[in-house]
Amino acid sequence: MARFPIIVAALALLAAPPAHAAAAQFKGLSVISKELSARIAPEEGPIELDRYMPADGLDDLVGTWAAFGTEHKFQNGQPNAVNMVLLRLTFAGFAQSLAQSCKSPQLLLNDSFFDTLEALCTWPSDEAKNEQVLTAFWLGIMGYNAPESEFAVWRDFVLGTYGEKPALEAIEGMTLALMLNPYFLLEQ
Repeated sequence: MARFPIIVAALALLAAPPAHAAAAQFKGLSVISKELSARIAPEEGPIELDRYMPADGLDDLVGTWAAFGTEHKFQNGQPNAVNMVLLRLTFAGFAQSLAQSCKSPQLLLNDSFFDTLEALCTWPSDEAKNEQVLTAFWLGIMGYNAPESEFAVWRDFVLGTYGEKPALEAIEGMTLALMLNPYFLLEQ
């Protein structure tokens, strides 16, 4: 009988998930907006992704900090069907604005990223498909959040799927593919 509590405790430890297996959490829309702003926008014109949300107030459903008195808690950051749909719609709106900037400016962009976008606007030209241009675009959106192997997979996907598509469709698709990448979306 004395062994029973020890056996129960050992089984409980074996059944518990390891600490590193904790559920993935979104960064939250405000963090993603700040990261994007730091990489592609001038200081005076930050990117506000919440403006692409389907309705006001929904940004609370995609990972946000809530305060109650002196307590601060990150809520709604665990991926689920609702927040994935909201993020997909939000990122699609941003991707469309970025692609439409080939015709007329939709976003304030820093000089470096503007030059990259300008080159991509000539898609499907060889200049737009240049490794240097694709790398600059990848780093502008993704930053250094993903391993190099992810870039190779993204590049091959973009060239294979959008290789001969019109520029607006290609830029929208490649932007959305980057923004839905777990390395972009989730806390590391």
